[in-house]
Amino acid sequence: MPKYLLLVVVVTLVSAGVYIGHRYVDASGKTYDHEALFDSLTWSALIERDGAEKAREEYLRVTKTVTPVSQHSAAHAFGRALYEQFGVEGLRYCDVEYRGGCIHEMIARDFLDEEDPLSSASQCVEYEISVACEHALGHGFAAFFGYDEEGLRKGLARCTEIGAAEMIHGCAFGVFMEYYFKDLQGPSVQDPDSTNAYELCGSFEGISRSACFYNISTLWFLSKEGSADGEAWPFEIAQRCRDLPDMGTDRVDCAAGVGRSIASLGTIENAKRIALCPEVFRGEPEHIRACVDFLSLFRSLWEN
Repeated sequence: MPKYLLLVVVVTLVSAGVYIGHRYVDASGKTYDHEALFDSLTWSALIERDGAEKAREEYLRVTKTVTPVSQHSAAHAFGRALYEQFGVEGLRYCDVEYRGGCIHEMIARDFLDEEDPLSSASQCVEYEISVACEHALGHGFAAFFGYDEEGLRKGLARCTEIGAAEMIHGCAFGVFMEYYFKDLQGPSVQDPDSTNAYELCGSFEGISRSACFYNISTLWFLSKEGSADGEAWPFEIAQRCRDLPDMGTDRVDCAAGVGRSIASLGTIENAKRIALCPEVFRGEPEHIRACVDFLSLFRSLWEN
């Protein structure tokens, strides 16, 4: 079995007058289009020209105003460029901004090269990024085992085997995100197919089941983010949670994911964000509590 399938997305930097979407100008005056933010070649060129530290400053500057989903994709591309030049030592130029996309990319690629989760996980300890690292390993497991249900189950099993402490929003989250969004193959060109998401989650047991229903909210959130009805999506997704069959903690796990997603939304005022859980789950104390608990758990995503 090949270790993984890597699709190289090459975006030509336009220099002669026609651009798609927004244009960005780097510190030297070079202009490039929005799609170039997701191309590791963009950041590789900056790293080679200016060095990793200055390239990181530039990457943060030009991605500051794009949507959180685009920022995360750009962070993956920046991490890919760092890894190709420095290997895992490039982690010193990563941080947890943009939901840790840079870290996710580097640790996942280290695992795919070494095929040794324990070796890759040791980097988490050195850089004190354990949850982000476990999440990154989840991405790597999904890419390694394949983008089908069999590969998904093998990836989740590997999370358990390595004793990942943060299964739900760490390793398992990474597996589910990679399964649906294929971040390691480059930016997604269309919304992922989640038509069988309920049935898939319902086929699991234990922590994998909880992780699946928790992450299904985030899956829907990532598909909705940036849409015109940016503040309507929590109500829609809360209703989807409410519509789940009443079996165990599935609805509560889904509500917890809504809280995590509200914490991640970068385009809403904090006062409104704090009020959303009671609003979207009005009259449902257990769901409100789960939503608020996970909103609070991820305060670092919105309080800065």
